[in-house]
Amino acid sequence: MKKFTMVVITVIVVVVVAAIAFRARRGGEEGEEWEPDGNSVFVVHWTNGHLLRTGSGLRLLTQMAEEFNKDRRKTDSGKRIKVEVVYYGSWEQAVDLLARATGKSPVDKDRPNPTIVTPSAAHWLIPVNHQAGRKVVDPGSARSIARAMIGIVTYKEMAECLGWPEKELGYADIIALRNDPEGWARYPSAKAEWGRRPLVAFTDPTTSSTGRSVLFSLYAIAADKSPEDLTVDDVKNPEVIAYVKNFQNLIDHYMISTRPLLTKIYQGTRFGHFFLMPEDNLIHLYEGTESIFINGEKVIPPPLEKEMVMIYPKEGTMARNNSACIVDAAWVTEEHVEGATEW
Repeated sequence: MKKFTMVVITVIVVVVVAAIAFRARRGGEEGEEWEPDGNSVFVVHWTNGHLLRTGSGLRLLTQMAEEFNKDRRKTDSGKRIKVEVVYYGSWEQAVDLLARATGKSPVDKDRPNPTIVTPSAAHWLIPVNHQAGRKVVDPGSARSIARAMIGIVTYKEMAECLGWPEKELGYADIIALRNDPEGWARYPSAKAEWGRRPLVAFTDPTTSSTGRSVLFSLYAIAADKSPEDLTVDDVKNPEVIAYVKNFQNLIDHYMISTRPLLTKIYQGTRFGHFFLMPEDNLIHLYEGTESIFINGEKVIPPPLEKEMVMIYPKEGTMARNNSACIVDAAWVTEEHVEGATEW
C-alpha cells in the first residue's frame, strides 16, 4: 500500500477566513448584524467541529472569518462578500446536503443552505453525488483547509514495550498481540496492571469520520492498494473481507463517536490500550482542551497526566483533509461561487 506523508497537523491556510462557530448567526464587525440585501453575497460555510476548536491561542475558522469580514472584500460586481460559518457534523452534513440537493425538506431547517461544505473527510460526500445522480460537490477539485493524519494512540510505555520507536508498528502488530494467547505477558517489560489482553477502541464507521477512514485503510491494506484505487471487486474479495472482519473482531470498545472514545482514555488502562484517532485529538488531550463524558455530562478534563504517543501505522494511513467543497445546487449562484472562491 502506498505510504502517505506523516505530518503532525499541517494547517494550510488557503485563504484567510470564515465566520462564527457552533451555531448559525449573522454578524461581522462587533455589533454588526447582517441581513440579505441586494448589495451583499452571503457565503454559508458548513464545517465540522475540528475546524472550530480552541487551543494554542487559536480559534481557527472563527478567528479567520472575523478577519475576512472586516476586510470587506467584494465581488467583481461590487457586492460585499459576507461569510457565515455554521457548525455541522460531518455525517449530518452529508445527510442534509443530499436532502436539500434532491428537493426534499432540510433535516435541520435552522441551518441555512450551504455554499461550501467541509466534513472532516471527503468520503462522506461521495455517496451524496451517487444518490443524487449528479455531481453536487467535486471533492477532487476542492481545497484542503487543514490536514490531520489518523493513527494509533497508545500509552508511551506500551509502545516502548512493543519496541517503539526503534521498531515500526502498525495494525499487524495489534492483531498479532491480540491473537497471542499470552498477550502482554509475553513481554517482560509489560506491567501487571495492564492485564493479559490488549484492549482496542474503535469508532463506528457509519457515524464517525475516523471509523470510516480506518475501515477504508483496512480494506486497502488487505487488497495491497491505496484507498483511492480500491474497486468493488476488492471489497467483495473473500480474503479482504476476512482481514477486515478479523480486525473488527478484536475491538473491545466500539464507540459511536470520538468523544466517548476519548472518555475511555480518562478511565485508565483497564479500559483501553489502543485508540484509533486523528492527530488533533491527541494534541487537545495534552492541552486540556478536549471534551469527554463524566457521569453523562460533557466536561473539559485536565491535560493528560500519562504520556501517550501517536503511532503512524507502518502499513499506511489516511489523512482527514477538511476540504472546502463548493456546492452545485439551485441556491448557489455564480456570485456565490465567486464569493466562495475568494473565501
